[in-house]
Amino acid sequence: MILAPFTVLEDIILEWSGSGEGIGVAVKSSSEVEITRLKASNLAYGLTSERLSDNSATSTVKIAYSGINAELADIVAICIDAATGEDCSEETEVSQSSVANITSSYNTLTGSGANFLVGKGAIISSAHDSYLRYSGEGSFRQNDYFRNMTDGTSMLFNIQNAGLSLFNVNASGTIAISPQNTIGDSVVINSSTASSTLTVINSGSGAALRVIGDLVLESATSSLPVTISSAGGAINLGRAGDTINLNIEGVTYNFKENVRRNTLSAYLASPTSGDKVWGNGQESWSPPENITILGIKAQYACSEGGSLELSLKDKNGNVIASLSGWDCNGYSKLSEELEHYLTVEDGMYLDVETDTEGITNVTVTVEFVYDNR
Repeated sequence: MILAPFTVLEDIILEWSGSGEGIGVAVKSSSEVEITRLKASNLAYGLTSERLSDNSATSTVKIAYSGINAELADIVAICIDAATGEDCSEETEVSQSSVANITSSYNTLTGSGANFLVGKGAIISSAHDSYLRYSGEGSFRQNDYFRNMTDGTSMLFNIQNAGLSLFNVNASGTIAISPQNTIGDSVVINSSTASSTLTVINSGSGAALRVIGDLVLESATSSLPVTISSAGGAINLGRAGDTINLNIEGVTYNFKENVRRNTLSAYLASPTSGDKVWGNGQESWSPPENITILGIKAQYACSEGGSLELSLKDKNGNVIASLSGWDCNGYSKLSEELEHYLTVEDGMYLDVETDTEGITNVTVTVEFVYDNR
């Protein structure tokens, strides 16, 4: 069926029983067509619409509340090179137009091929349609949220470069995100507000979100953080048998201080002046990675008078911190807060500067935090 120039079709049933590639409705020239409640099956193509690259022929089609089941493609928009009569290609100069060749809404497309096929230089707009696949190098405008849809493999709709500004996905199975082409983002969420949200709700078993390729989360404004949250629940990273890489070159991992905090402790039952703990000089203890020493604490027992003086030194003998104790009334505590940076090339050790016989049971703890990496 070839139509022109303005046509309204309602309640049409089309089936193909002939040879060759049957087309249900073919719209050409500068037609304006409105189709409602079309039923088309056993065809190669359900609905096709052509436009010329120079805009000398710009057909527009609105189709709604229809059901199409075609073998190769259900709804097709084609751009024809006005000079050659061939399909538009990379070399074709196409006069840009923001008008959709085909506007589809509330249709059910169940063909075994592409449900929407968008040729280079053509535009299809979709809203509230039920479908699984689209392909082509033209512009496909998805104008509403994605619904729960399942094909024969129990995999939900493949989201491909939809370009939505914001959407929620309510999933009872797997959502597969796969790039439509080798460049560009598979899914882009832009918002004019301070933040955007992609919500994936898994109401059944299986993976709620599956990404093939890179998942990139970035803020449009560098000062705004990007947050991954489970809304108060648990976040699991990886499954049995997975390898998780957290040491990627050039990536800085920021942790809260208490996540990367550690201590180094020593116990001296009966210290003697001149004792060294954690090595000495060039053989001093060195951290496995760069650290910041936050403080040093000591606890000791004293009886019958006495004093204690400890020094935390770097490998060159420079004093990092000194602790002096004169109290002799049972157990006593000493501490000093620090902000001393120590690299893997540096070293530190503890030097017992002064000690008397009444000093026993000395415990020394150095607190530090690893650098964020």
